[in-house]
Amino acid sequence: LLAQSHLGDAPGAAHRQQHTVLLVDASPSGLDVDAVLAPVREAGLPALSTRLDPRRGLRRSLPGLVESLPTHADRRDLVWVLTSRCRPRPDALHALVAAVSRGVVMATPKVVDVADEGVLVRQGLQVTRAGRLVPTPVCGERDQGQHDDSVDVLAGPLEGLLLDRDEYLALGGHDPALGDLGGDLDLGWRAQRCGHRVVAVPTAVLAVRPWPVERRPGLRHRAQVRRVALARGPLWAAPVRALGGALLALLTALGLLLLKRPGLAREELALVRGSLDPRTLTSLRRRGGRPTVDRRELATLFVPAAQARQRLADDIRGHHPGAGVDARASGAEATGLLRS
Repeated sequence: LLAQSHLGDAPGAAHRQQHTVLLVDASPSGLDVDAVLAPVREAGLPALSTRLDPRRGLRRSLPGLVESLPTHADRRDLVWVLTSRCRPRPDALHALVAAVSRGVVMATPKVVDVADEGVLVRQGLQVTRAGRLVPTPVCGERDQGQHDDSVDVLAGPLEGLLLDRDEYLALGGHDPALGDLGGDLDLGWRAQRCGHRVVAVPTAVLAVRPWPVERRPGLRHRAQVRRVALARGPLWAAPVRALGGALLALLTALGLLLLKRPGLAREELALVRGSLDPRTLTSLRRRGGRPTVDRRELATLFVPAAQARQRLADDIRGHHPGAGVDARASGAEATGLLRS
């Protein structure tokens, strides 16, 4: 974690920023902390370190880690979250900080493939209001600036995310019951309901080696997104939305089986699982922050249902550009995820 304090838009603020680096060691055998932090200390930056139980997970522990960082009463404290696979460009932090203006509490970078930085991995998180994951861009697309106009996003993945410390804590951090991707989506969704903004910053570039679930979202992540949509919807409508969503996904899965698309059918069954997951009840009671924005005012942040249907049709035909994994062959690994 890189904590940065600055004076916003005040004259000379860029020259009065203060940084603190916190190394979070979650490796089973432990890192050589002194060796890892040596370049940081040679640069004259304050450096801290702590151990994290890998079984606990970063998102569950992040509020406590953020609270442990030094604060400054007359400054805005920001926290940049990087993991061991992240390779940010030198100017990425500067671009993210410049984007965190008044009202913006999270800024997410453009994520590219470390093997070819002209290939996109993701740029924020895109879902329908009903909770269907529709990644835009698709992992594997060539970066031609075609998505750079999409500034406001519903949420961003935790890796590379720049957070406003105080607002993050006011939101109550991540909801651990919703998983990793689900927790990231839920955090941004709640921030939007509380009148804040989440922005994608295309000039801030972060390179990673894509995971298989980034090349094509896994069943677990699809179920998590459906649970977030139910948890952030009206409490009184949750039972009807859950049953209706489960029925629609089940009928879609049966249709896909008739079309001999078992991999896509499994993905629809993951939505059934997400719709009926009892753990969503816990998240329904977790609001975090005080909602001040009507749900209808967030409509432009969601992927239109028609676009989601078109994506599914493209997958059925096998014409989906940039998909790194054939949708018809999710395989035994996907089946195991659905059962877990």
